[in-house]
Amino acid sequence: MSEYQASWFEGEEEEGQNDEGGEEEEGEEEEGEEEEGEEEGEEEEDPSLSIGSEQQRQGRQVRQLEKDELEFPDEVQTPDDRPAKERFARYRALKSLRTSPWDPNESLPREYARIFKFSSFAASLARVTSEMEEREKAQNRHLLATLLPPPASSATKKKDGEDDSGMEVEDEKSSDKFSEGFVPAGSYVTLELGGVPAEVGKRAQRLQAKESPLTVFSLLRYENKVSVLHFNILRHPACSTPVKSKDRLVFYTGFRSFEARPVFSEHNLNCDKHKFSRFLHGGRFAVATVFGPVSMPPCPVLVFRKSSPDEMGEEGKTATTPSRTGGSGSFLPATAGVVEPKSHTRDLTLVATGTLHTVDPDRIILKRILLTGYPIRVKRRSAVVKHMFYNPEDVKWFKPAELSTKLGAAGHIREPVGTHGLMKVRFNRIIQQSDTVCLPLFKRVFPKLLPEEIEEDGAHAAHFP
Repeated sequence: MSEYQASWFEGEEEEGQNDEGGEEEEGEEEEGEEEEGEEEGEEEEDPSLSIGSEQQRQGRQVRQLEKDELEFPDEVQTPDDRPAKERFARYRALKSLRTSPWDPNESLPREYARIFKFSSFAASLARVTSEMEEREKAQNRHLLATLLPPPASSATKKKDGEDDSGMEVEDEKSSDKFSEGFVPAGSYVTLELGGVPAEVGKRAQRLQAKESPLTVFSLLRYENKVSVLHFNILRHPACSTPVKSKDRLVFYTGFRSFEARPVFSEHNLNCDKHKFSRFLHGGRFAVATVFGPVSMPPCPVLVFRKSSPDEMGEEGKTATTPSRTGGSGSFLPATAGVVEPKSHTRDLTLVATGTLHTVDPDRIILKRILLTGYPIRVKRRSAVVKHMFYNPEDVKWFKPAELSTKLGAAGHIREPVGTHGLMKVRFNRIIQQSDTVCLPLFKRVFPKLLPEEIEEDGAHAAHFP
């Protein structure tokens, strides 16, 4: 044996001794320089460094999960210490994702009893748009009457229902209808906040003392309600960190902002069921489904992530939880809003941009998992498959489900073989020994609801960070 080969064998022996000693954690890949630095700093360990290394380790794990999701989408390992029929009890098999029926009102979470649902969102949007156009016309008529006063030498006889300028005069009912719809530019107004905590007024006074702008806006019909919103978003190129479904994010929709835990999904044009996405992948559009205040399209949205850990409380939640109206929380009234310039925006990282797609609690999002097995004995269209299940009871439980392979064949389970989960499968064509057998299972998923998003009457509880 040469000296060069002997040096490699010596290095392997040293690595084996380190593994037996248990000095390295499972699943971590560290460079040699980092290991030497840790050995030198064993006597004096900085807590901040340990926290930073833990965050880096979690970041590497999330990146690895995203990489595995792209390489092996939806594949799940069947547990060998628990029956598969118990582990996947909430899942069901579908013959076709496009044509198989799924009841949208089946097994809804409790939060759905507190949200607002449109009988027809398209009709409601048309009604709101018509009201908004009428208010805009009334505002334009008021502006024209202000800028163009009637001539002083007008000798024409005024008819009933006409003013000096010949314009049609609105009756009292019409003027009352639009009296709260707009405020003419240049008007001196006094704001009176009702039904909100005193902290909101104090913050408005602080803004006035700092000569900072105070933005006040009114809401359209239904925009004080909470429902299930679907945003069509695209991941921003500057966002390099993985974004998982149900991560806590900040949504800016027009003047309003709120925190939510969205569920990402694909948008299928020819199907009423949409496939769940575990990550927001770059370079492709996705639909983010959240509980949030109703908005009317077209409504742009900016999605941010809090990058400062000091602003996050335990388990990723905010440290302060507002209470109901009249308590210590800061709830806005149902017809107006006040926006304060937020100093913490510098701690937000832009994640995605997009627009509002629709408001529909009945949109079905299905999470798919794939249980995989491998043929060990193949005879034309029949095969014995292993590693999909580990006991014959699971084979009998999933016998009605239809199987498929990665090369496009379809099959059905005939019977279990032995006591270790092997099974006989019959396919619709000849399969290959190198093929992979898959069992797709589906379950419906819903976005996570933050506890401070809904009031007792179903209205949206907006908060100041």
